[in-house]
Amino acid sequence: MKHHHTFLFGLTSAALLSGCSAPSAVVMKTAVADRAAPTAAAAPMVLAETAPMNKAVSYESGASARKFRGEAGRQMAYTASLTLNVDDTGAALAQSQEIVRKSGGYTQDISNYRVVLRIPAAKAETAVDQIEKLGTVLSRRITGEDLTEQVSDLGIRLDNLQKLRLRLAELLKRSAKVEELLKVEQELARVTTEIEQLQTRLKQAENRINYVTLTVTFQNSGSRPVQSGPVIPLDWVKQLGSSTGKSSIPVNGQSALPFDLELPADFVTVYAGTNGEAREAVAVSANDCVIRLTRRDNLSGGSLAFWEQLIRRALTETNNYVITENQKIRTAEGLEAQSISARRSVGKEDFHYQLLIVPFNPGFWGAGELFLIEAWGPGKAFEQLKPKLKAMESTLDLALWR
Repeated sequence: MKHHHTFLFGLTSAALLSGCSAPSAVVMKTAVADRAAPTAAAAPMVLAETAPMNKAVSYESGASARKFRGEAGRQMAYTASLTLNVDDTGAALAQSQEIVRKSGGYTQDISNYRVVLRIPAAKAETAVDQIEKLGTVLSRRITGEDLTEQVSDLGIRLDNLQKLRLRLAELLKRSAKVEELLKVEQELARVTTEIEQLQTRLKQAENRINYVTLTVTFQNSGSRPVQSGPVIPLDWVKQLGSSTGKSSIPVNGQSALPFDLELPADFVTVYAGTNGEAREAVAVSANDCVIRLTRRDNLSGGSLAFWEQLIRRALTETNNYVITENQKIRTAEGLEAQSISARRSVGKEDFHYQLLIVPFNPGFWGAGELFLIEAWGPGKAFEQLKPKLKAMESTLDLALWR
């Protein structure tokens, strides 16, 4: 039976020679969402569609980007993380789980403000896009690991061991001596254990490839962490844009405007705040757009540049807007003004916000006044409102205050 031992050791050696090489990794990062871009529109974010193996690739992502598709023929395992600022953490947690459930995925772990989701890779892009609309994206990161070589190596080793097990089973049938039977049975048990281990590792690798692991952290917009450094010193500045996407519009039936302006024909004035004279007015349309006119006392030294910088900081740092346009203009009367456009997500809706700041200082009577024209509304409705806003601003008449 000497030939049996030679055959046994030869098969074992062949199995041991088929080692597993380390997987190659491709790390893809997205830039933290720039919520405080000073003067330019938020840059469109474009994903690298393919990434060479063993090289780190940095990119920015956008709505049309291919977030979870590597080079053709490569088997990629993706993990992603999002941090979102939302109005209601509990609702956002439930909505994100429902989005993933409908995509065929499941919840792996959940806490008071964080959830770990597993999403089928084929539907991950759509699901992540939907989850991002639940709030304002503060940060985003996507990492892809190339498991092609690992899966191939595991498959080869598993195939070799399964063939070896068949040969050992045949050898066991032909063994006559007890000593040889025990040795073949021992080797057969070892090979069977290794097969089961490789099958588990292969199943785990395939699961990582087939499902994207997404960790979402939700921050409540009403309980932001205390920030160090300068703060927004004026409450009314911090309130600019805070009503966007909310239904808390004041209504008192008054219609006096704080300065001369022709509102669009399809807007109804529902509120006018007075304190001896009109200082604020709010008008609404039937499709959820709002226009607010405000007249405030300027402060000594309150230049247009000062108000532009302070208000832009309030919009981005306090109310989670992304500035899309910021430019200095002149009104139809020739007054210098600042126009700021921004957007933010509230729940599943994308809202737009526009502000015109017109300071006027007569030079001989105090610090003058600030004239503010705000407008906001959901994306599609606001796009229809834009030309009307431009026409409305051309009717601004501050002759009374000049």
